[in-house]
Amino acid sequence: MRLVRMLSSILVAALLLGLLVAPPADAAETGRVVAIGDIHGSYDGFTKILLAAGLIDAENRWAGGRSTLVQTGDFTDRGDGVRAVMDLLMSLQKEARKAKGEVIVLMGNHEMWSLMQNNTDIIFNPAIYASFSDSGSEARRQEAFEAWKKWRKAQPAPSEEPATVAESGLQNPMIEDPAAPEAPTTPQQSVSPRSFEQEQADWLARHPPGFVEYHEAMAPDGEYGRWIRKSKVMTKVAGTVFLHGGISERWSILGIDDVNRVHMQEIASHDQARRALVKAGIILPFFTWGETVEAVNREIASPRNSRSLAIARESLDRLGRFLGLTGTEDAPLWFRGFAMPPHGLPDAALVPLREALTSIHGAEHFVSAHSPFNGGDILVRLDGAFFLIDTGMLSTAYPGGRPSALEFSDGKFFAIYENERKLLLPADMAAAP
Repeated sequence: MRLVRMLSSILVAALLLGLLVAPPADAAETGRVVAIGDIHGSYDGFTKILLAAGLIDAENRWAGGRSTLVQTGDFTDRGDGVRAVMDLLMSLQKEARKAKGEVIVLMGNHEMWSLMQNNTDIIFNPAIYASFSDSGSEARRQEAFEAWKKWRKAQPAPSEEPATVAESGLQNPMIEDPAAPEAPTTPQQSVSPRSFEQEQADWLARHPPGFVEYHEAMAPDGEYGRWIRKSKVMTKVAGTVFLHGGISERWSILGIDDVNRVHMQEIASHDQARRALVKAGIILPFFTWGETVEAVNREIASPRNSRSLAIARESLDRLGRFLGLTGTEDAPLWFRGFAMPPHGLPDAALVPLREALTSIHGAEHFVSAHSPFNGGDILVRLDGAFFLIDTGMLSTAYPGGRPSALEFSDGKFFAIYENERKLLLPADMAAAP
């Protein structure tokens, strides 16, 4: 509970220190705005809906002119085309800028997982790692294993059994994710004593070709890690607020800039904790979240010296704070309150939340994804106050899902599917501020 209560303390402190500011100005004046929700590595689905929306040409180059595309996160994990999707988004950002348009890529909970080296949703699909591999991958994998073996041999026999991830309070955030497709059980990532032959076989099974390259690419100085860390959690374009999950009552007192600031600060603190752990030899650079937490708890249970113990404890506090702020079910990357019941709030509870959000953000509409419970359709709640745009683009994971986009201009909102454009909200039905 201490970790969960930290958020309230920080928000209150922000108010007392006068850090909360007026709602930020909209992004540059724009006409046509198109929003696309969860992609999850569905490169084919993503390109099909971009083409249907007129944002790319047949060669996947920007064709949207001065339009604004907002992608609301969760482009990583699950599908084979994660790397191709990221490359396309990065390319379109540059091309749109030259055409006086804009491509805004927001952070989703799965991008946060990528930054924290949480491979919960990757290990089920080695093709994601394979897309990062090259002719030198096997040699790098063997080199990483030798480094791990050396690290493992240097670990002292524990004086007491180290805490597990769950016992340490650092369980993978929202591991019981109702939106996650069913997946097989994976081997427990552990440093428990076994024969080195068993350890090698298990380690190589958990670290397929491309594993090392993927985690290097997602690191703070990696190509994709640098790019994702520049992403915002929330943005406002043409009077409409966009984010991946939703804004709970606890977070409703913060403006957009403050929500983004809290997340960026916590990501930086998380990265600093990992750097300190690597420098102290407590973890290796390619350790996953689970491996990191187990190694830190092992160090605390059987410290090598007072300095390593202090680093381990401080890092555990930093990681706990990071998770307690960004990984709870009411945090902006995770909150499902905007979704349709039973996963989201009933109308009676959503109405007062809408009033509070409209007041602080000066927005009539809120667009979110994260919850693919819509039967493949973009849904509207409270006469256009909330648009739910996660339609399960990765249909192999979400049967019945399909690519979609939400388009709005001149007060009209449309749902775009591969072969259909459907009016959702005429201007005279717009939600009252």
